[in-house]
Amino acid sequence: MRPPIPEPGVVWRTFLRGLVVVIPVLVTLAVLVWLGASLERVLGGLLRLALPDAYYVPGMGIAAGIVLTFAAGVAMQLWITRRLLLLAEHVLERIPLAKTIYSAARDVMSYLSRSSKSHDLDQVVLVSLPDGMTVVGFVIDAKGVLMEGVAERDADDDRSVAVYIPLSYQIGGFTAFVPRSRVRRVDMGVQEAMRWVLTAGVSTGEERKDAG
Repeated sequence: MRPPIPEPGVVWRTFLRGLVVVIPVLVTLAVLVWLGASLERVLGGLLRLALPDAYYVPGMGIAAGIVLTFAAGVAMQLWITRRLLLLAEHVLERIPLAKTIYSAARDVMSYLSRSSKSHDLDQVVLVSLPDGMTVVGFVIDAKGVLMEGVAERDADDDRSVAVYIPLSYQIGGFTAFVPRSRVRRVDMGVQEAMRWVLTAGVSTGEERKDAG
């Protein structure tokens, strides 16, 4: 008896489910391989200049990168190291292109190094737009001149809050100053809400629970 032939739609959906599993793994491995290869090429090349070939073992560049990163974290606890870093940042701020690259990289790494409880994405909210639409956003702990200017403009009984509104299917978004009367808190975790927004509601995390 000939086995039944699956319908094209079933085959396509199965293939897409496979992509959902395979692509994140491949992207993660690609980033790790690229990072390891970069460390091995740069730091390994320096070690080869300092060590005889007989003493060099492949992978020492990666090990050196890990040790140097840990040492930098320990050194940042010293007052003199922090002062030197501030002086270096002061020099970089005078170089237009270097200032932009360094500031962006520093801000991203500073955000990623925080614990989940200290992230600026504090609370999931629904923001009511004037045309009747509602978008998902995250209240952020914004400070500085812009926030002070908005506070001066607002009425005392309806202060604005800074809300980050991410975009679906891409890394990006924008920050809006929204009156509190247009913001409604949602009992939802930040990571769960971010996953929901980035996939336009296609992935809610329930698939992983069912799979487990």
